[in-house]
Amino acid sequence: MSVRLTARPRRATFFEAMNFAGVPQAAGRVRVTNNQWAISRAAAAPDGIRTLAQKAIAAGFIGEQVDGNDILAVHAAAEEAIEAARNGRGPRFIEAVTYRLGDHTTADDAAR
Repeated sequence: MSVRLTARPRRATFFEAMNFAGVPQAAGRVRVTNNQWAISRAAAAPDGIRTLAQKAIAAGFIGEQVDGNDILAVHAAAEEAIEAARNGRGPRFIEAVTYRLGDHTTADDAAR
């Protein structure tokens, strides 16, 4: 199982994916690409947490934050998650922190 959520996902989708992975300790990974924006404004960490990866603890599995611009760090985290899944050590959560380089949509003006 692999669930990929982009940027700041809708809360319900996010928690459903986490529970879907964590409750049965499914062999898989949840990866979030965190571009630090919520459409036209900077996204603050929800619920007083410092990283989205910390949400994995509530779902009952391991989470880690990596530099999303470092392909080797992302690859290493993905390889560890895959190896853990193959060996029955439950799911892993990977938060890849990166930057959004352009507008979110054509209706979004980053210059504002």
